[in-house]
Amino acid sequence: MKALILAAGRGSRMKNLTDKIPKCLVKFKGKTLLEYQIEAIRKAGIKKIGIVTGYKKEKLRGFGLTEFYNQSWDKTNMVSSLEC
Repeated sequence: MKALILAAGRGSRMKNLTDKIPKCLVKFKGKTLLEYQIEAIRKAGIKKIGIVTGYKKEKLRGFGLTEFYNQSWDKTNMVSSLEC
């Protein structure tokens, strides 16, 4: 089984929390939202995890995930990210 994390958007409703990082890197109780997702997916026994990036994509490297880049992240929605 495989999993795909959609992380292309900026998270503009989170205001200044996402000025320098994507919303999935915002911390909650000491861990990023992305770390919570990866942990839950791996606990479910899924080893192959992909991530659709966009906003500040360079910040999402180093997690050992297969990256798919949505170059139109700022003009599209989640459906377009899935198509990447």
